[in-house]
Amino acid sequence: MRKQRSSNIELLRIIAMFLIILHHTIVHGVLDKQTFDFFALIYFSKHVLTVFIMQSMIILGKMGVAIFIIITGYFMVYSTAKLVKLIKVWLPIFFYSVVLFLFCVAIGQQPFSIEDSIKSAFPVVSNNGRL
Repeated sequence: MRKQRSSNIELLRIIAMFLIILHHTIVHGVLDKQTFDFFALIYFSKHVLTVFIMQSMIILGKMGVAIFIIITGYFMVYSTAKLVKLIKVWLPIFFYSVVLFLFCVAIGQQPFSIEDSIKSAFPVVSNNGRL
């Protein structure tokens, strides 16, 4: 028997994803690249509405993360863990980690070492998610 989709929950998940994207746009885009002190009193007094909108997007993005986690937990309550699912998730992570490591070594961004190559082969265990 085929499971029936919950359209309302799927819509909530899409909205949560959109809020997360807005959050990342503000935090890692606009605020990360500013050369001035964003929270300085002079700037704040001139751009109160802009600061309010940006802070609202940051808060809504964090709420989007919480909503997304709750929805994922809701759907995973009755699912069963299978080794095939774990391998399907792990293989792309392994592939991209090794390929990006080799690419960085090839362009001279990172020196080659045995320790770093092992870390790139096991990115989740070694917490090697950043270059």
